[in-house]
Amino acid sequence: MATMFNYFGKKDRLKKNVHDLNWIDLSDFIFESGNYAMSHSVEMIAEVKRRANGNPQKAYESLLEVCDEKIDEFESIENRHCCCKRGCSYCCYQAIYLSQFEWKMLLYLINRMTRNERKAIKIKAEANLEKIKSKNIPIKLTPFMDETANNKLYLKQNIPCPLLGEDGACLVYRRRPLACHSFRNYGISSECEGKIPQNSYTFDEYHPAVRLPIIMEFSNTNDMLNMNLLSYLLAENL
Repeated sequence: MATMFNYFGKKDRLKKNVHDLNWIDLSDFIFESGNYAMSHSVEMIAEVKRRANGNPQKAYESLLEVCDEKIDEFESIENRHCCCKRGCSYCCYQAIYLSQFEWKMLLYLINRMTRNERKAIKIKAEANLEKIKSKNIPIKLTPFMDETANNKLYLKQNIPCPLLGEDGACLVYRRRPLACHSFRNYGISSECEGKIPQNSYTFDEYHPAVRLPIIMEFSNTNDMLNMNLLSYLLAENL
């Protein structure tokens, strides 16, 4: 819940510190989307559970689907739409940390791929991990980490996600991690190249209200506290 309270306290700071009118307008959109998520959280949790029918894997997939649907719904209400499209992979060069619950769900999917596909992913992950360690980028996400500064450093290294296909599309797109699922850019896609664009936003507020009850039901709260870089998990476990 601390994340939620910190988030809602950002609106005034955004308006005070950022003078670009487009971004101020976007900050209002972000704030209202948070209100929208909170007001629909009970409904969203119930829908995830209905679709899951007691299956943890289906619960994760349903969580992604329901959050996406609500974000799409809010965009339609506000008549604001992101510029993201298939093959636009700039956001696939960010630092992605996974909870143990997310990792178990992703590993289940990857293990259903062919041996050659898994081998190719592992090779990419190992190459990434070597570079990550050489730049002293944290493997584990800690409560005191400056995630924005860490992500800026990560982006400078030009490290593609091991799950990024040759065509610029994600190999596990429909079941990609929550951090990837919620990222959207409301400016132009070229702004994303090598940096965190001004008009981008990750809809994190859609997930704490829905994700935590689902994880607590199908896993345990420690899963949220033990988050590791995707490349590290892939390199060490495939």
